[in-house]
Amino acid sequence: MIPQSFRFAGVCIVILIASVCGLAQRDNVAKDNLALFGEVKIRVKGTSERTRPLQATLILFSPSGKELARPTGPELARQKVMNGGTYRFPDLTVGEYELAVEIDQHEVSRTRIFLSSLHAPYGLQQDIVVDWQPPGDPTKSPTISALGVHERSSANKRLFKKAEDAVAEKDYDQAISFLTQIVASDKADYQAQTILGTLVASKGKYDEAEQAYLSALSARPNFPPALLDFGRLRLKQKRFTDAIDHLTRLVGLQPDSGEANLLLGDAYVQANLTSKAIPHLNSAASLGFPEAHLRLAWIYDATGSKQKAALEYEEFLKKKPDYPDRQKLEGYIRANKKN
Repeated sequence: MIPQSFRFAGVCIVILIASVCGLAQRDNVAKDNLALFGEVKIRVKGTSERTRPLQATLILFSPSGKELARPTGPELARQKVMNGGTYRFPDLTVGEYELAVEIDQHEVSRTRIFLSSLHAPYGLQQDIVVDWQPPGDPTKSPTISALGVHERSSANKRLFKKAEDAVAEKDYDQAISFLTQIVASDKADYQAQTILGTLVASKGKYDEAEQAYLSALSARPNFPPALLDFGRLRLKQKRFTDAIDHLTRLVGLQPDSGEANLLLGDAYVQANLTSKAIPHLNSAASLGFPEAHLRLAWIYDATGSKQKAALEYEEFLKKKPDYPDRQKLEGYIRANKKN
């Protein structure tokens, strides 16, 4: 079993292995001239005299690659957009990107984007909605800013670099060894604890993974990668109530995470709480996870809403035209979709 990658709006910790983001990597398309575009909406909070920002700056990054703790790689492009305006980054290749939003030189959101050949020929529409707190306003801002990297001793910095290199070489046993040394001397290193937890979980050592995640969340209770992968672990263990708890906290921190919404929707389905699953699956579908349409179709079919199920299958096939069972789904659509 191969470990998953960690990602969220404020911080991205990447392990160079197959994961949900592998969808883009498996496309084998060198250049699709894809575009990333959408509308920017800024909701102003507080009571400052300045009632709306003049503009937002959108910055598109390429992921950093093997670095476990650095959020992004090189900047690719940036655009300034008025509130209510639109943006467009053309001529992009298949792959992973991060899109940051700055207002008044302060980062207010960061989103991981996955572009695949499924988005051809037009590209991906990613509308952005952010809450903005005017500087100096006493009201607490609900937005998420980029989180810092854990401060380490010189020795642990060297060990962490070795762990990065080991992961890049897919030597996960060696990476586990280095990370174990780090947390032995610094239990509060929430990043090392989270990565360690996911690596040992990939080897089926769920008890050890649980302890690592608990340590990470004890040091930083709202650390999204720990919430994400601990939630995923709880799903595997069929501890759905615990999974819902972790993933609900994660969605609260990053509502624009398609993966978090998808996993939370799955957890609700497994817990037989399908009415609570539907809004999260709808969010996941709109945030680049077409498989959410399949989950919704299964829910609607099971409850006798076959027309709704047919519409979900239809949307899924638009986004996944090469689905192996396409003909089977098309048959269902023909039989149940009303003209």
